[in-house]
Formats: sequence, structure tokens, C-alpha cells
Amino acid sequence: MILDFTISDRKFSERSQAEVHILKIRKFIQNHPCILVLDRGYPSSFFFLERLQQGQKFVVRLSSSDFRKEQLIMASADEDVDIEFTQARINPYRHTPFANRLRETGRIRLRFVQVPLPGHAVEFLATNLSRADFSRQEISELYRLRWGIETAYDTLKNKFLLENFTGKKAILIEQDILATVCLYNLTQDLLRDAEIEQREKNKDKHYKYQMKINVNMAIGVVKDDLIRMALETDPGKRAEIFEGVIRAITDNIVPVRENRQFERVNKHPAIKHPASKKHSF
Repeated sequence: MILDFTISDRKFSERSQAEVHILKIRKFIQNHPCILVLDRGYPSSFFFLERLQQGQKFVVRLSSSDFRKEQLIMASADEDVDIEFTQARINPYRHTPFANRLRETGRIRLRFVQVPLPGHAVEFLATNLSRADFSRQEISELYRLRWGIETAYDTLKNKFLLENFTGKKAILIEQDILATVCLYNLTQDLLRDAEIEQREKNKDKHYKYQMKINVNMAIGVVKDDLIRMALETDPGKRAEIFEGVIRAITDNIVPVRENRQFERVNKHPAIKHPASKKHSF
């Protein structure tokens, strides 16, 4: 479920947008505790100091060049590391008030965790979660929870065709994005209801693999019946349509095959969705 999103120009700072989202978190979760989980590209001196001073817990992946010096001095797979705010790390902020905060703070201490990946690779995670609360394995599992964001982007781009805009004007693009996110959230809501029914329906069946709802089929069902459901004025008939949607979604299940990997292929949106060949969806 997408709780918040922003629409910006193509050239924008993802780090700045992350700060915008973080400021809004309390509106959604109120006083409930939370842990921020972020991918590579977000770690910075600003990010770490801001989170520590705000008392916000986090797990963030480091790229091979992020705080490289600290990565190299690790003697074990789980260590507390001192990060010094050297002049080189202060320079990117030298014309901002944040530079003085870095100088005054001097250094911070974070926990760095190494996680082995297939092919003898290792990923580095930085966190301020204590070992008393989370083991190294649990830190790794926390980071894996971020995978839902990747699958959400895949669904938005490749199943809902988010980038296949109906026009070139900013207002049309914004309208397409808002409508797609709304439809995505509605589909996710229906999927949760269908998953509950599917588990109950198949609880006595024994499959070779764990089964899950076929999201692609679910999107097709919602696309076909959403307008009928919205236009129906009779509550009883609308409920029948809704129940039919849930049944249709529940009947389409696929196996979950773990540890599959595919090579990532990046395509420019203009090539993927040429303006001269618009899809009907």
C-alpha cells in the first residue's frame, strides 16, 4: 500500500525527497515505533546525523564507495564503527548551516553489518539498532523487507504501465500518476481480502511450493470490473460484483519459487513507451 508519494521533475534529488517523506511519517504512524529501511544512494553524513539527532532508527545499505574507509577497517561481520566528519565530508555542505553541525559533532558511532550474497559478494548495512534488540541475521531480514518496495515499482511500471502517459502536459502526467496510484492501492486492498480467502480455501491442500495470488491476473480482473462496481447504485448488486472480483482473484494462484535471480535490464521510458504508440490501458 502506497501511503505517500511525491511528483517532481526528472532531475531531482532522491535524498531530498527521502527527507520529505520522513517528515510525513509521524502523520501516518503517530506514536508507533518505526524503523527506516533504505537502499544504496541514501546514506550520507547529513542522513546519519539527522537520524541520530531525531532519535530515528534505521537500516540502510551502503554502496561500495559509501564510507569506504570505515568498511575496509572492519575486522568482523558485525562491528561498531566511528565515522569522523573530516573536512572532505564537510565540504559538500560548506555553504549550509549543516556544515557547522558536522564540525561541532565531530564524529558519530554506527553499527556496520556485513551480509553475504550469492557469488561471494558482500553487502554492507549501516544501522543504529543495538545488538541486544537485533542480531546480525535479524538486521539482514529487516533489510530484506524493503524488497516489497521493488516489487511495488515493478507492478506500477510493468503491470499498471505507469510510465505510459496519456499526454505530454504536466497536468496530464500528474493525473495519470494519481489515478495509477489510486488503482494500485485499491488492487492491493482487494488482494489482501483475496489472500485471506485463498488461505482459508486451500488450508487442507498440499502444494509443492507455497502459493500466492497471481497479481497480473488480479489487475486484469480489477480493471474489467472496477467501473461496473463504481457505477452500480444498488448496494446488493455492488456487493455481488465485489464478491465476484474476490472469487476471480482467489482462483488464480501461482507458485512462489524462492532464490530466483534475473539480470536487470534498464530501458529508457521513451523507448519503452513511445509517444507515437500508446496502449489502450
